[in-house]
Amino acid sequence: MRKNYFIVAVLLLTVFNCSSQDLDALFKSGNAKKANKDWDGAIGDYTKVIKLDGNNATAFFNRASCNSEKKDYVKATPDYTKVIELSKDGKQKSKAFYFRAICNKNHKKTKEAIADYNSATEIDTTFAEAFLGSAQLKSSTNDHKGAIADFNKVIQFNPKNHQIYYLRASSYNRIGQSDKVLEDCTKALEIKADYTPAMNLRANINYSIGNKQIACDDWKKSSGLGDKTATQMVAQYCK
Repeated sequence: MRKNYFIVAVLLLTVFNCSSQDLDALFKSGNAKKANKDWDGAIGDYTKVIKLDGNNATAFFNRASCNSEKKDYVKATPDYTKVIELSKDGKQKSKAFYFRAICNKNHKKTKEAIADYNSATEIDTTFAEAFLGSAQLKSSTNDHKGAIADFNKVIQFNPKNHQIYYLRASSYNRIGQSDKVLEDCTKALEIKADYTPAMNLRANINYSIGNKQIACDDWKKSSGLGDKTATQMVAQYCK
């Protein structure tokens, strides 16, 4: 009887070791294919890993990532959800929420996408890309105050990004805070002096509050940099 138990134990251990070796080999193969942008090949390997280990959050994450690269968001979404359910790694879970937000955004599920961006930043409070994604979606749904709060966070982590100041300026413009628009446009131009979108927006605001000469100076400079809209504004308002 003891001999039989011993044989069974040996067989089970052998099966376990083989499965473990197979899993490691498949994972390495999937990673290599993913690195070479062989998305379908990598997906096949990660699927085999998942069949051997249905609780492998990283395999679900990597398979979702490959499907996202293929823009197959329908298949990527449930895998990111599985990562959120399984992962004990806060960074990985935060990224899963972030990438699921992108899937939801592409599915036109704006409310769900914003919720996922918020979940990502609740887990990782320094996740600038998630704050930016949330800000842009909130801006697109006219939640400009919410967008500004998120842009503030992005600027906190990336204070030298001229485009973020311009985006925040655009949200301030939508709620009528002209002084804040001018401030952010000027900051954007301090970082990148030839950034014509900020130049044009600052000109528009200055013209609207009666600073015609200052506005025309910006439009003329923008026009000189090849901006066609600015050229039209100079022709119409700076005679």
